[in-house]
Amino acid sequence: MLNSTKEKYRKNAQGFIKKHFDRQTYPDNKLLNILIDVAPNYTARSFANLKLALSFFLKERGKEKLASQIKEIQNPCVNNNTTKKRRLKKKTLNTKEMKAITDAITNKNKRKKEDPPLTSAYILARILGARPSEMQNITQTSGDTFLILGSKKSANGNRGLDRHIRVNKDLYRYITKAITAIQKDNIDRVQDRFNYLMAQTFKRKKIKPTLYTLRHQFCSELKSSEISILEIAYLMGHQSTRTMENYGYANAGSGRVSVEAAVSAAAIGNVVRDTQKIRNIKRASRINNLKTASQKRPLPNISR
Repeated sequence: MLNSTKEKYRKNAQGFIKKHFDRQTYPDNKLLNILIDVAPNYTARSFANLKLALSFFLKERGKEKLASQIKEIQNPCVNNNTTKKRRLKKKTLNTKEMKAITDAITNKNKRKKEDPPLTSAYILARILGARPSEMQNITQTSGDTFLILGSKKSANGNRGLDRHIRVNKDLYRYITKAITAIQKDNIDRVQDRFNYLMAQTFKRKKIKPTLYTLRHQFCSELKSSEISILEIAYLMGHQSTRTMENYGYANAGSGRVSVEAAVSAAAIGNVVRDTQKIRNIKRASRINNLKTASQKRPLPNISR
């Protein structure tokens, strides 16, 4: 488990305990009962993450029995379908919506005090497809080439990767300025301001764009281009082409791409798994096995 994950679990567990108990002492039964009572306030995934955080936190403090009991709790809302629904995400942007976002940021900078971190976050998400958590970990390795340190890397190394990206010569100067300006503010506050601006811009839309929407649109542009599926996964910071399938849609992109991998196709092949190819091989193997088994199976006796 990554140290950042451990710290996140500690923070979430301490926040939950502080919210529901006056002190850091908590009766075991009461903690279990409160956890079950608050289940309707969480999505199924959030409730599972809360259980993991609490069990990890308690295990660290020697309460292994209580940690085990919390881990075994079944979400009471799953069976009766009363669990909190996940918030829908906007994954595509048409030309009109993209222009509305650009105009909103431009007008905000003109009308009020300029907000370089907000503008920078927009640039990094749109041009590089960077996650918000990665934006302050981007460095310029040469004139038009940038290194993005992946924020989704797992401890066993099977998930997430760092990627070297080369940017179009007309745009890389914007990236250079953006990676400096984004350091001047907390990324959570930048996201909050972006979300507020989108709420004001798209008042009539139920699902508002976020910085992650720009990342999804970035993938849509890649999918609609002639870039290989392995390079798309690399540019998105994924070790598997399967993960990339959850992002964007080819028919939502224009095919215009401003970036490319700054490493060779062979280097990409060493770090990205083509799981679609693997699935096709396994499927073909299963079909062959079934054919072989059917050929060995004796024919039914239909004689009268």
